[in-house]
Amino acid sequence: MENINVQQSVNLDEIHRRMLLLKKKTSRTWSIETRLLHLGEEVGELFDIYLQYTGQKDRKQSLEDIEIALNDVTDELFALYDLFGIDIKVALLKELKKNES
Repeated sequence: MENINVQQSVNLDEIHRRMLLLKKKTSRTWSIETRLLHLGEEVGELFDIYLQYTGQKDRKQSLEDIEIALNDVTDELFALYDLFGIDIKVALLKELKKNES
């Protein structure tokens, strides 16, 4: 895994932009239905890795494996926000304000 300087400030817009560019570069232009199915698959993989990480399943996984699985889920969520035409920052801030009140 690439060594990343976590002190380097990268905002959500930059992460979203880079993830979308990567998707376009790899030609993964899936429909909303396909993305939703893949999101479910990624969440299932995350849960399986969690069970292994916590020793509830035989094979052992690391915290890095959980990080990778969470990134896969996040990647699918970013793609869905884009497919629906929803600004992720606006949506997250709206939900945060609703939950704070």
